[in-house]
Amino acid sequence: MTDLAGNVTHVIAGSVHSDFTNPSASSLSVSPTIARTGTEGSVEFDASETLATTPTANIAGSAFTLTSSSGLHFRFGRSMDGSETEGLQLVNLSIEDAAGNSASITT
Repeated sequence: MTDLAGNVTHVIAGSVHSDFTNPSASSLSVSPTIARTGTEGSVEFDASETLATTPTANIAGSAFTLTSSSGLHFRFGRSMDGSETEGLQLVNLSIEDAAGNSASITT
């Protein structure tokens, strides 16, 4: 753009996408509901949006391994080794989106 005095100004147009919403998980499944040493456990879920980092899943502090992902669908697996405390154990997921919003989901 040039003004009446002949000065040239460069105009740069752009936009900013705001994201203040934490990601979420849907279609969450944990199996089996009863496990013993040697049982293969799995956790599957669909993320609400593209994740910036690899999600994590654990049970009683022991990590599951990401076994597959496709688009927004993630699957984790873990062989129960007997180090888990007996009784009801909660599974925890940690996810983070591209804007740095994070969520910790316990089921």
